[in-house]
Amino acid sequence: MDKLIKQITTSSLNLVEPWYVESVTFDSTKNQVDCCVSVREGSSFHCPHCGGVAQSLGPEPDEQVWRHGDFCLYPTFVRYRRPRVQCPKCGIQEIPAPFEGIVYPFQIPLRKE
Repeated sequence: MDKLIKQITTSSLNLVEPWYVESVTFDSTKNQVDCCVSVREGSSFHCPHCGGVAQSLGPEPDEQVWRHGDFCLYPTFVRYRRPRVQCPKCGIQEIPAPFEGIVYPFQIPLRKE
């Protein structure tokens, strides 16, 4: 069942490698679903502004939390840290998650909490 939930979540968030669903948990005290999304270690990215080769600096220090559409009528929150890169031309940049800013049909848009 855990694998199925991760597959559904991966699909609903439009995740592609190196992004992946680390965990999906239900918090019974808050009656909410928490999804943790990560980037595989050792992944490389290009600068999101100029597209140039950039050096990986690891994840941003602060966790991002976005409100996703409800899962089985429970509020769902996506938790993640954006990868950071050092571009020789543009400086330090954060790589946006694939789902940031996407509006899905029949679902409330993802938005930062």
